[in-house]
Amino acid sequence: MSSGVISTYSATLIRDFGFSPKHAALLNMPSGVISILSTLCIGYGISRKSHRWLWFVASCVPGIMGGALMSFLPPSNQAGRLAGIYLVSFITPTVMIVYEWTAANTKTLGPTFRSYAATLVGFSFGVGNIIGPQTFRAQDAPQYLPAKITLLVSQSIAAVLAMILLAHYAWSNLRHATTYVY
Repeated sequence: MSSGVISTYSATLIRDFGFSPKHAALLNMPSGVISILSTLCIGYGISRKSHRWLWFVASCVPGIMGGALMSFLPPSNQAGRLAGIYLVSFITPTVMIVYEWTAANTKTLGPTFRSYAATLVGFSFGVGNIIGPQTFRAQDAPQYLPAKITLLVSQSIAAVLAMILLAHYAWSNLRHATTYVY
């Protein structure tokens, strides 16, 4: 589930706390600020120390915590659930990281493969944006627990996959370094 899906439905989640649509929109504003600031900070961090996998996981961890707060706190704990909605906004930079990661790891494979890889990433985000809203079903209102758990699981899987990619790239680089004699 992408950050766009949760940002679309976060005002609905906040409104279900009992706020008017106007107050829910106002309470949703910090999510946008968090998205912007986290994207700028992560982008700066990657430009200084290019450990993309670490920055990716660092973006996923608050999203995982936010998904857990939203999913498992009792409905009476509105402050904790609101904090969860705000924490989920930290996953926004993962989009930037995935595109940058794809470009960096396909630059030597030629323009056709690079285009194919970027298209595949875009297609994957599109599929996520089609599937994500389907988890916010009317019969699950006002808690939308399946959607919140889907967010939690998808961010957890994304963090694990980033670490698997790290291991694969490290192994590939080691194999490449031992294969060629300089």
